[in-house]
Amino acid sequence: MANICSTSIVIEGSKEALDKILNAVKNHETEEKTCWEYGGNILCALGIKPNDFDNYGCMSSFEEVEPTEDKDVFKLRLEWEDRWIRGEFVEKLQEAFPDIAIYWNAEEFGCEYWKTNTS
Repeated sequence: MANICSTSIVIEGSKEALDKILNAVKNHETEEKTCWEYGGNILCALGIKPNDFDNYGCMSSFEEVEPTEDKDVFKLRLEWEDRWIRGEFVEKLQEAFPDIAIYWNAEEFGCEYWKTNTS
């Protein structure tokens, strides 16, 4: 069995962009929520064609889009799981939505993998 890498993702951007992402998250699930292709299904729903569906993990939870203190910027929070290390879901999402900001923190204790893109 693979070790599980848990990643917390916060996405900031326009309400329109985050609503589009949230719609894909809510409406493009696989029958089996633990399916590793789940992230690939979300990317495909957004018009992104991943090369390898085995590298996109699955979402374990999400929070609705909510405004930040700056009323023009909204926030969406996802909890994500991958095998061993963080997959490429964030990078593919960022390529498709260059105007959003994505912050993530990943941890997998078995392989001592702790990474973030923030300080």
